[in-house]
Amino acid sequence: MFSSRTQEKMLKLCLILATFATFVAGEDHPLSKLRDKWVAVIDQPEKSQYLKDWRGNHTWRMATPYPDSKIKLYCVDFRLSMAGNYEDSCGHARVIVDDGVSKQTFCEAQHNFHVVGQTSKMTVSLITSNVGGGPMECHAKAIQEPSVYETIDLLPGTGIREINFPKQKGEDNDKAWKLRTTSNRKISVQCHKKMESPLDSGVCAKDILTVDGGEGPKVSCGYGAVNMISKGTEMTVRVETFKGTNSQVECVVQSISGPNLNEADNIKYVEEDSSEHGVSPGVKKTTCPCGKANRDSGSRIINGTEVNVVSKYPFMNQPVPEELSPRVGIHNIYEQAAHGESQKLKVKEVHIPQEWFAVKGLWLLI
Repeated sequence: MFSSRTQEKMLKLCLILATFATFVAGEDHPLSKLRDKWVAVIDQPEKSQYLKDWRGNHTWRMATPYPDSKIKLYCVDFRLSMAGNYEDSCGHARVIVDDGVSKQTFCEAQHNFHVVGQTSKMTVSLITSNVGGGPMECHAKAIQEPSVYETIDLLPGTGIREINFPKQKGEDNDKAWKLRTTSNRKISVQCHKKMESPLDSGVCAKDILTVDGGEGPKVSCGYGAVNMISKGTEMTVRVETFKGTNSQVECVVQSISGPNLNEADNIKYVEEDSSEHGVSPGVKKTTCPCGKANRDSGSRIINGTEVNVVSKYPFMNQPVPEELSPRVGIHNIYEQAAHGESQKLKVKEVHIPQEWFAVKGLWLLI
């Protein structure tokens, strides 16, 4: 029989050996080569979401072919524990993220796990004891400037252009535009975004709208409007979406000559004389002052005669009976307009000053 002290030492030795055996049995996963698309680097596709449990030690390595790029790691599920107990479980299950410059250690449950490395390489190591582990599902992609831009030239007088992206919602998309205009002008961008909300930390991880008007990129996500005027004659717009978020961005872009977002508000209104439609009089004279400018007098010229009227801008009307069948059309020339007459619409009151008939007329379309 062994003494109690000897039994305690043997038990500790067994635990150390068990932990060492688990470490030796760890799995080194194949290298993941990342570009501008999301890759499921830590995943068990054969299992349903939230049941992708990891036990033992694992190592995942990632790299990009772009020396100046970085790697972004985002985990949709991260719940490490000791046999289901999340408290004080860091000694039994933890993740180490190494980008070659620094190492970060994470354990227990992490909501919206998000890490951006400093280099084009990254190693993620899961270290557990024989009683530690938990579900993990993580995606990664390369972060870099777009290699391809769609160019949109905004010339004066060409109106507005639209950016509506993506055409197919719910996919992993990444597209960039370069907007250009002529000298002495600027570019206006007005966007409305319907994207995934930022993380609790305020960081946009899944869906990203990036607009750079010459003063550095402005990153945003979630719902709402983004308006910007360029500092110079160029501007870039980039839209990135995560698979399954059904995000979309709609933008109106235009070349502007002033401080307002819409060029129509920058154009100075110049009042012009409307006599003779702004041109020199013709050889043949008219028999009535049809081209007379009367915008300031409050009157109108009707049938060649200048009159002051109550209804300055008459509109067509069409009374409709209960069965919604049009019966009559009238011209609204006074606040007490003439009524149309049919079998179901009788004239109740017609008040037309006698002196008006010569200049205005009464139109009844029955």
